[in-house]
Amino acid sequence: MTNYKEVFGRIIHEQRIKLGLTQEDLARKTGTTKVSISRYERGECLPRITRYLSLLRALEFTSDQQEAIFKGTFGQQTPQISKTIPESIDDVF
Repeated sequence: MTNYKEVFGRIIHEQRIKLGLTQEDLARKTGTTKVSISRYERGECLPRITRYLSLLRALEFTSDQQEAIFKGTFGQQTPQISKTIPESIDDVF
């Protein structure tokens, strides 16, 4: 069974690193705390929808990428897509 919190955590962690941002940088850009970013990245929890969207925007995901991540994270994808939950962000894009 897929743990969507962990999938989302891996995606934002890998993209943050790719952009050269620290957790503190990302927290500042999204109006949250470094502790919250860390919890998201470790798959401990998911942010509320407004924070979720600000994270994806701050991490420079396109609208199409944001939609794919949203659907993958919350399990609202079609049956064909649900069989291919990405192992990393590179698998998504």
